[in-house]
Parts: sequence; structure tokens; C-alpha cells
Amino acid sequence: MKPRRVLVIDDCAEDRAVVRRYLQKMDPAGYQLLECERGAAAVRCVLDAMPDVVLLDYYLPDSDGLTVLKAIKAEPRLHSIPVVLMTGGTGGEIAADALLAGAQDYLEKDAIVPAALRLVIENAIVKQRLTAALEARTAEAERARAEADRHASRIQIVAGLSRALAQLQPDVQKLAAAAAERLAQDFADGCIVRLRGARPAFAHADPEALDVLREALRTPPEGAPWGPDPGDNIQAVFIPRVTPEMLDRLPPAVAAAARRLGLHSYMAVPIRGLTGTPGVIVLWRDRTPEPFEEDDLGIIQVCAEHIWLAAGQAERLAALRGEERPPACA
Repeated sequence: MKPRRVLVIDDCAEDRAVVRRYLQKMDPAGYQLLECERGAAAVRCVLDAMPDVVLLDYYLPDSDGLTVLKAIKAEPRLHSIPVVLMTGGTGGEIAADALLAGAQDYLEKDAIVPAALRLVIENAIVKQRLTAALEARTAEAERARAEADRHASRIQIVAGLSRALAQLQPDVQKLAAAAAERLAQDFADGCIVRLRGARPAFAHADPEALDVLREALRTPPEGAPWGPDPGDNIQAVFIPRVTPEMLDRLPPAVAAAARRLGLHSYMAVPIRGLTGTPGVIVLWRDRTPEPFEEDDLGIIQVCAEHIWLAAGQAERLAALRGEERPPACA
């Protein structure tokens, strides 16, 4: 078993010698004593030593123990190292402040005896390990809860889209508009839904952004300005972080619109039918700071299936009513 590394931060050589003598008396091979004399060097000393425990004197010539303690705890690499504050015989209030600031324990210098010193050191190490284990379990529980919340929110996105589409049959154009509005509201800042046989439907929460989209879609350059045209061989496009160099490769009008919007994350997902790809969903973020994540692509693929089913149902209902519509969802 490796010896415990004990760092003593104390300007008094006599007090450091007492600690050394007591530790050697208790277990000569069980402890390795390291020393630091000044508060200004304390954080550096702890970083260099990475001890199992720190014994910190409150009265230092260039600082006080509470200030040094807070500096140690503020350093992320040292947060888990237990610190025991050593005080004078009347340090009750100081000891309380130290515990609140993150010290594992305190020790009155006048009451130091070998057994008490060893007990305080071992208890501080054990308490810190238990605290670290509890923090790890808490963090894992928080991550699990966040993931569950994230999953639930994704389900709500799909459910909300499905409900919105169900209310609009049999109008394919209204379906596209409702899908774009719902996805822009619940998932992305901007959305365009393109279905064969219908005009591109777009949505954005910002009225100025809508003006930019209207202009871009009114006079599109050669090819589709905001994603591939519906066709047979569309593949999903996922760009979590759009760079200026990527925008430079776009048609000038599209690049200008994307820059005006501040587009920084983008995806295009095909709406697949039985015999082709009758549509595409284009989404981007320009206000929400977080980029799209990989599992977001899967959610939108599920949404695309719902749009395809709803649009196909709309086509069938229109055919039953004798309305002439171009085949949007074959």
C-alpha cells in the first residue's frame, strides 16, 4: 500500500516538525510528509504534490487559511483533494467558516496528539471519497434525467407534428405549411418543407427572417436554394456546424440569405415514399446557440415518415372526392 501523501501548509517550522514527528511515530511507512510555507505558493504546491490530504494552517504570514482554502477549491483539478484547517484554540467560528468553504474537517493545534491527528487525516480522506462517489452518482442521475427529458421532448415533437397534420387533411399545401410551422416552433429556428406538387412551405419565428426567406424562394437560383429538390436519389445532409467556407460554395443569393439569417447549423432530410422521394425537410438554426446533434437527425426522419403518411392520406382523400392533384407522395 502506498503511503498517504500529506501536504502541510504552515509557516511555522516547529509546527511542521510536530506533525512530521507524530506521523512517523504512528506509522513510519504509512505517511509521506510534504511541506509548504506560504499561502501564495499553496495552490502551486498542491498542484505539484497532488496529495491525499492537505493540512492547512489558518495563520499564514501572507494570507489566511480561508482565502487559501477557497483558492484551492476554486481550482478544478484540486476540488476533490480533502483539506483540514488547523486553527488556534479559539477557532470555532473560523472552523465553521472553513467547513462551509469546503474543508473536510478542522483541527485545533493545541489539541494535536498522534491519535487525533491520524483520525482526522483518515476521516478526511474517507469523507472526501464518499463525497466524490455521491457527487458522481448524483451527476449520473442528472445525466439520466436530462436524457429522459430529452427523449420525452423528442416524443412530444413527433406527437405534436402528427396532431397538427391530422387536422389538415386533405390539403397537401396546408400539410407542408403546418409541418414547417411546427418544426420551426418546436425543434429548429427555421424550416422549409418541400413536397412534390406543392409550393415550398417555410416558417420562422422572426418576421425579418421570413422576409429573407420569401425573397430567396421568390427568385431561386439554378437548383434548389435551401435543399435538394424532391427526386429519386436524395440523401440526408447533416451539418452540425456551418462554416463560412461552406457558405462560400453556395450560390451567391443563397449564401447572402444564410449570412443574413446567421445560419450556423443545418440539416436536410428526405421524405421517402414507396417508389421515390416526394419531398424534403430542411431545417436550420440561426438563433438557438446549440447546434443540431446526431440523434436530431433520427427524430426528423421519423417526422418525415409522418409527413409522408399524412400527405399520402390527403392524396387518397382528394382522389375519392374527384379532385385533381399531382401525385405528391408516391
